[in-house]
Amino acid sequence: MYILTVGKPSIELYEPAIKGSPPTARKNFGWVRVKEYLFIQGGRNDDMRPWIIGNLSALNLKTMNWLKVKGDKPTLRHSHTLLSYHDEVIILGGKNLDGLCK
Repeated sequence: MYILTVGKPSIELYEPAIKGSPPTARKNFGWVRVKEYLFIQGGRNDDMRPWIIGNLSALNLKTMNWLKVKGDKPTLRHSHTLLSYHDEVIILGGKNLDGLCK
């Protein structure tokens, strides 16, 4: 992960120090920010079997610490959308091993 700070008089790109266990490498994942948290869900990693990922990870942007998300696990999916509504994360669409997600 890299952060680009846009300010006056300079613009700086840096790799922050992050604590905790990062999620598995992936592409075609969904992400959304809710308050001080960045949520990453699903995606695909063609080097894994199954190659579609279903886990949900959260990064606290104030402490830069990865957190475990408790509760039900979303279905495996990639190429989908995450959006925030009030204090909730909504997961929509995408593809899974059987085709399009409902």
